[in-house]
Parts: sequence; structure tokens; C-alpha cells
Amino acid sequence: LTSDAEKACKFQTHVVIQPEDCIPGRSLLGQWRSDSQDQWFSTYALTIEVWLRSDGILASAMFDSRTIQSWVVKGMLQRLEWTMHQLHHATPSQILGEINVSSAEDLEQIWQWNEKVPEPVNRCIHDLLADQVQARPDSPAICAWDGELTYRKLEELSTKLSHSLLQLGAGFHKGLVPLCFDKSMWTAVAILGVLKAGVGFILLDPHLPEQRMRDIVDQIGSKVIVTCPTREMLCSRLAEATVAISWDYFSGQLDWTQQELPSVSPSSIAYVVFTSGSTGTPKGVVVTHANAVSAQHHQLEPMGHTPESRLFDFASYSFDVSISNIISMLACGGCLCVPSDSDRTDDIEKSIVSLRVNALDLTPSTLQLLSPERLPAVRQLTLGGEPLREADVEKWCGKTRICNAYGPSECTPTATINANPMEPQMATHIGKGAGVVTWIVDADDHDELLPPGCTGELLLEGPLIGRGYFNDSAKTAAAFIEDPKWLLRGSISHPGRQGRLYKTGDLVKYNRDGSLAFVGRKDTQVKVRGQRVEPGEIEAVLRSHESVDGAVVVFHRLTDQELWLAAFVTTREDDGKIPQSQSPAHDKTQLKQKR
Repeated sequence: LTSDAEKACKFQTHVVIQPEDCIPGRSLLGQWRSDSQDQWFSTYALTIEVWLRSDGILASAMFDSRTIQSWVVKGMLQRLEWTMHQLHHATPSQILGEINVSSAEDLEQIWQWNEKVPEPVNRCIHDLLADQVQARPDSPAICAWDGELTYRKLEELSTKLSHSLLQLGAGFHKGLVPLCFDKSMWTAVAILGVLKAGVGFILLDPHLPEQRMRDIVDQIGSKVIVTCPTREMLCSRLAEATVAISWDYFSGQLDWTQQELPSVSPSSIAYVVFTSGSTGTPKGVVVTHANAVSAQHHQLEPMGHTPESRLFDFASYSFDVSISNIISMLACGGCLCVPSDSDRTDDIEKSIVSLRVNALDLTPSTLQLLSPERLPAVRQLTLGGEPLREADVEKWCGKTRICNAYGPSECTPTATINANPMEPQMATHIGKGAGVVTWIVDADDHDELLPPGCTGELLLEGPLIGRGYFNDSAKTAAAFIEDPKWLLRGSISHPGRQGRLYKTGDLVKYNRDGSLAFVGRKDTQVKVRGQRVEPGEIEAVLRSHESVDGAVVVFHRLTDQELWLAAFVTTREDDGKIPQSQSPAHDKTQLKQKR
């Protein structure tokens, strides 16, 4: 077969249109009744037959229930009827683009799911710490490889740091300060100290290429970085001044005058997380205090976090899950368990046991390294960052509580949760909104709301929607939209409303109960080990090399969780070859192998 013929053979939908005299079951003997088992004789997953009659049309569907559910097929036929009705009553001047795909019944169902937008919680992140100091001052807040802190001690140290930063005048610029730490108990101290001082933070992973960190620091224009002594030399190359915190720093001869700390608005920037950008420049996502606290308010219960939780802080500091780990433990009064970087990468299970961890937040691919038999104390398992397969959780079901969490950085790390599915096959969908409501629109037109069962782009609405992109109004306007037509219109029994929504770029579809099934991306963005990767950013780095004339990066997916990125370059040199010592792959400061 040719490739075109092969594609045609793989097509799973068949539509037949024929005249009335071909209607099956009609004969001189009367009306024949066909058996539903006939559907199994079709070579297609879905066959729709349409007969043209003098008084209208008759449509019938045969389908493979192993591939497509009956409620989806029923909805398709109802929409066909609705579409034909609109066409029949259309005016000569009406255009096809004005035909609505969703029927009145579809809109009623969608609005029933999304009728109420979750309430915002207008508080600051450090207010959560104050709550725990009142409720459980001597309970463990941080249990790390380099030390432990109670809530009382965390409050004391972070307050001292905020006073110190304010006394420095601190070169705060645009209300943002970079923090650069290896995995440590001091990271939480730095985050809370900066927030109490009335500014937001950017969390840098010191294992990132130095040039990428410099790009981020340059974007925010900060003059000072808060870090640890072991990373002070690195940070001195990135900013004019450094503040390296440790026990020595707090025991030094500093003036801890208890001046009044500034009042911080919940609408202030809490943090900016930089993700891969298609132009080659990291893209900063702005999240406010109210965004982050609202997320925890609506998500603690479905996540299963309690004051007894001891959460393993596995995520890299370049990944915003590391930030939500800290905030979630502040919100519930639990303990954040912080491994060293070496234990995190070389001996995860040993670190989990030694830190007495009972809650994990991991990517599915990382979970494959662990055994429930060797980790009997783990009672809460949250998975995200990658599509979840049945095989990923089969050995964990029945042994621990599982959550499948989904969310873009633009709406805090988590936006939907599939909480505690009882069977592996139930765990693969991404659940329902937790702090947001979920809408599905045409991937090419966000003013076209799609009905249940149809695949489209996921839009999120609610108090978790961040401010937008740092210093990039054009990208913000493209991704964060206001008042789409269907939101203003509402439905028959649900009045419309105004609202601000985020276009995720992710393709999903509604399940019958209003939960979501993840399908894929509408653009070229991919995730590698849970981290966003824009091929365009890698291409830009390659093209920045003096010997490279052009570059294209493509990805090849071997399995749902195994992805290879391949780069193809053309050179400026006559012989078409780049000396090994000058190649982008050889230059570790410019490009690292990605898989």
C-alpha cells in the first residue's frame, strides 16, 4: 500500500448518504427490524448512514462501543439534527460560520457543570504561616537533610530576613528578587522572608545553565540575589549584590530592629516562574498571593493534605510544583521533607524512608522508579506533569490514595484534580476543576464553545488565573481573554456573565460526568520529564552559535512517556561541517542533550 492508502485504511469514521429507496428493512412484506449486533460487521468505529427523504432526512449510526461510547454517538445525532434545523431556517445572507455546533441541550449541560465560579481567597501566602504559628507553633514545618524548623522558628527566621532585606534597601526592582538555592531548608525561609518584605520572588535552580539564569535575572532587572553560601560565587556573576543566608548569617552582628513590616496586598505579585519560550527567551508567568492561596483553599481536601502530611519535596526549583509544595504544607499545617540534591537523584527511596515521608508529588515517569512494597508509609500519591497511564498506577492502587493533577503554570501548578480513583482505568482522566471552572472551545476559535464529547482547547476561569506574562502584554492578550461571546450569552436557564479566562493550548474533551480527558497539545510544545519544552527555544540557542546558519528541532514520541528531541542544523562553513570543539552540542554552556 502507498502511504496515502494506508492512512485511508486507518480512517475510523464512515458517512454514507443515499436516497430514500435504499432505506434498509423496506419490502413488500413490510418493515424489517434490524438487530443492533449488525454494528459488529462494520469495519469502521463509527458509521453514519443518512437517507434523503421528501419530508426530511433519516439518520442512523452504527458504532463499536469499545471505541466510542453510546452517549457520544447520541449527542452526535442530536447535533446533526440541530445543525440541519439551523440550515433549513437560515436566511440567504447567513454564513456558515454563524451555525452553532452546540445544541440548547448541550449548552444547558455545560452551564450546569460551570454555573458557579469558585470564590477567591484574598489573603497572602505568609498569612498561612501566621495561622500555623497560632495553631501549632512547635510542630515541624521543615524536615530537611540540612536541618529542621518548627513553625515558630520558620516565622522567626523569615521575619528577621525580611527586616534585613528592607534595611539593605535591597536593590529591589519591579518588586521581584531572585532566590538561588540547592535543595535546603533555607529555601522556605528565603521565600517567606522576601514575601513579608512586600516583594515577589523568582526561584532559580542553580543546576540550570548559567546563561539561562542570567537571561532571567536580566529580564527582571534585579540588583540583588538571595542565596546560600555554596552558591554565592555563582550568584555574584549574575547580580551586583548577594545575600547568603545560613545559621551564621542569622547569628551575626546584624541589627534586627523590629521595624514594622509593610502591608502586602493579596493582589501583589507572589512569584514569577519562567518557562520555555518559543522565541528562545524564557517566558515569565506572574502569580499573585490571592492566586496561590485560593488554589490551596480549593485543593487541600481533594489532594488529601492534613496536618499529619509529610510531603516529599522532589520537584526541581525550576518547576513551580516546588513552590506549591511549600505553600500547601503551610496551608494544611503539615511538614515539607526536603532531600539533598544527591539523594533526590541517586537514592530516592532511601531518602523518602529516612525523612519519614507519607505523601509524594511526582511525575508518572519518576514513579516507575519506586515500589509500594518498599514504601509502605506512603499514603498519598499525587501525579502530574505528564499524561497518566493505567500501567503507571496499577501496582499502587489499593495501597495508597492517588490523585491525578493537571494544571498550567499560568493558573498555579494545579487546576484540575481527579481525586482518589478506585481503579487504574479511572485514574487516567484529569478530573474536574479545583478552584476553576473548565470550558472547551474550538482550537482555532475561542468564541466557539464545543459540546460534550468533542475535542477542543481547554479554557480555565476562576480565581487561580494569573496576571499574565511578565513584561509581555502581547502574549498576555493572546492567552488571557475576556468575555467570549458564549460566556456573555449563557444558556436558556443560566444567565451569561463577564469573565477572564486562560487559553491553555491543551486539547481535552468532557467525559459524561463533566470530568476531563486529556488528548494532547494544539501547538509544538512538549513536556520532557514534566518540564515544558518549546522546540523554538532550542532552535534559538542553536542558531546563536556562530557556525550555525539554520536549525530545526523535532520530537519523536516512542511511548506516552518516552520522548526524543532531535536537532537538525545547517552551517555557514563551506564544507558543511562544524569542528567538534565548536559544535553547539560540545559547548555545554549553550546546549545540553535533552531526552
